Amino acid sequence: MKKSIWLVAIISIVMLSLIGLTAGCQKKEDIGGLTDEQIKAAKKGDLQATHDFKYTGGMWSESKLPPKEAKRIKKEIEEGFKKALDIWINTKDNPKDFEKGLAGKALWELKQQTAAEQAQGKIKIRVHDKREFEVVKIKEDAGAVAYTYVDNSYYIDAKTKKKISKPTGDKKEWLIGIGKYGKVWKISEIVPLRPKTPTDKEHKSQ
Repeated sequence: MKKSIWLVAIISIVMLSLIGLTAGCQKKEDIGGLTDEQIKAAKKGDLQATHDFKYTGGMWSESKLPPKEAKRIKKEIEEGFKKALDIWINTKDNPKDFEKGLAGKALWELKQQTAAEQAQGKIKIRVHDKREFEVVKIKEDAGAVAYTYVDNSYYIDAKTKKKISKPTGDKKEWLIGIGKYGKVWKISEIVPLRPKTPTDKEHKSQ
């Protein structure tokens, strides 16, 4: 059952794309190893589940926004995602800083992860290389972003600040839920879109 859900998640969706925070986007067919057909499926809201997390509610329902309005909101989401992503990456030993760019499930998970790491006396230094992203779903106050990168993150000792682990160089693919909280777009959900690799023992580590 889990296997079939996983296959549906990978084959029937996704959205991997947006970022090149500093670089332009690639063709959709090339982003995150996904086919154009998969991305089209994601845009139709065909995502039902990814691994062990189900999406419910209206996030995946078709948006009836006029083209101009959709374009404006997409631009907002792109800019909001870049800012939220910077906060996600640059927050190290103060979990409260995540609140500036994250909310909901994503905020809770990252706070829990950081607390667990601190209890072990280590701090995660996030390094996301070769970033790509694409907005794949748009609503008035919410959206979904496909995000892929090469993970060169590592840990340092909380006291000595010395490096205590090496980057794996694994390719990470995430489906990011983003919502508008007041006037600020924040990442609200972070879901893995590919199985963990042999070197990625904690694929869910964000």
